[in-house]
Amino acid sequence: MILGACGTAPDHDEHEHEDEHAHNADGSHPGEHGPELEPLVFTLYTEKTELFVEFKPLVVGQSSRFAAHFTKLGEVFLPFTEGSVTVTLEAGGTTVSAKADAPSSVGIFKPEVVPTKSGIGRLIFDVTCKEYTDRIVIENVMVFPTAEDALASAEPEVAGATIPYLKEQQWKIEFATVLVQPSDFQDVLSVGGELRSTSANQSVISAPASGIVRFASAGIAPGVAVNDGQALLVLSGGGMAEGNIDSEYRKAKAEFDQATADMERADALIGDKIISQKEYWEIKSRFETAQVKYNTLGAGRGGEGLRIASPIGGFIRNINVTQGQFVEAGQPLMTVTRNGRMVLVAQVPQRDAQRLPAITGANFRAGSSATVYNTEKLNGKVLAYGRGTNGGGLLPVSIEVDDPGNVMPGAFADVWLKSAAIPNALVVPVSALIEEQGTYSVYVQVEGEAVEKRVVTLGANDGLIVQVLSGVNSGERVVSKGAFQIKLATMSGAMPAHGHEH
Repeated sequence: MILGACGTAPDHDEHEHEDEHAHNADGSHPGEHGPELEPLVFTLYTEKTELFVEFKPLVVGQSSRFAAHFTKLGEVFLPFTEGSVTVTLEAGGTTVSAKADAPSSVGIFKPEVVPTKSGIGRLIFDVTCKEYTDRIVIENVMVFPTAEDALASAEPEVAGATIPYLKEQQWKIEFATVLVQPSDFQDVLSVGGELRSTSANQSVISAPASGIVRFASAGIAPGVAVNDGQALLVLSGGGMAEGNIDSEYRKAKAEFDQATADMERADALIGDKIISQKEYWEIKSRFETAQVKYNTLGAGRGGEGLRIASPIGGFIRNINVTQGQFVEAGQPLMTVTRNGRMVLVAQVPQRDAQRLPAITGANFRAGSSATVYNTEKLNGKVLAYGRGTNGGGLLPVSIEVDDPGNVMPGAFADVWLKSAAIPNALVVPVSALIEEQGTYSVYVQVEGEAVEKRVVTLGANDGLIVQVLSGVNSGERVVSKGAFQIKLATMSGAMPAHGHEH
């Protein structure tokens, strides 16, 4: 909770047309005699709502209008566009209340109350909208017997280096703040890596025989989705006399025909014991071998050659041959990958080898994507870490994760490996950081419509959140979304004065 008073801001309604014939709190005209009562400013939070409210000090018998700004908290802070607000003043043993049935403008409600007794009390704001109801309480609110008493108790203005940033500005952009509190964090090792398919989700298609390879259709290319059993390539002899699929097929057919005849003859002879059991099993073995070879080369064979199909559904990861290329039997032709589980392989320098046993997970950003993924949220599991280098002086750490859905196998990744725990760390989202020539800063929200720029010293960074060693205190709120827009506004010189009208 942030409670504060502002001594420089005029009332939100001071310049509204309906108040052109304005009066001071004691009934006199502005400037007629004595200073005016300056508004009080409070900023309070619940789990669901932010209240930023301005109002003149409460005086018995004087109407006090509240400029109550209500914001719904979430990934992005949004103003109330509907709903109602009831404000209740409890002071001096009495209770008075007023209700605003709708916002006077987006996010702003303006109920009015007239205190009847002086003393220390409290203000209760009950807000109702379609999504929820909430209650916010301001304790220890003073109700003064006269305006002179309120003026006498006013605290002098304290100059500060705050930057005004109005609610109307915040509500027009993606804006949010986070409460900085001690939390558990983990030391981070920032390295490079690669995403790979697991062996169960990847299949290499090899040539069953030698021959000329052609694509089964014009749409065969890396990244194309394919179905299980879909023809991808055609292997043919290409007019070659021998050493190709056609000659191999003819040879396999002849061997199979001969083995079939031998098998039929052996079946007849074994019953009369004309041949021995050993001779029978040798003939049967030759028949089965010839049958497998013939069926392999004949499966999918058409007039144009042997059609080679995908063994799994997924997408083509890479193609190793070109149209019309001669390939040898067993040569890899292409790789097909399907979605499912993937393996994140991080490459760790040897100097950090002692830290590998403590690795529990990672965050990573793959390819050109700006999205940072958490292996824990992808059901990640550390498979192993290298006990020896891979030839480049690096030690691999393998973490199996669910396929994020938009990451291609083989994509390079920025990896933040998480290891030893850092208890009671102060952290902020990476999105809160503003970098200027190697110096980092954040915007701390000191009240609802004012921020303060702080230079920070950073510690470990896991790609999503970063440890702050100095510059921010526990209990403060840091702008987590919209910091760059605040920077642009300050650079343009378009920042408004703190006092403003609605």
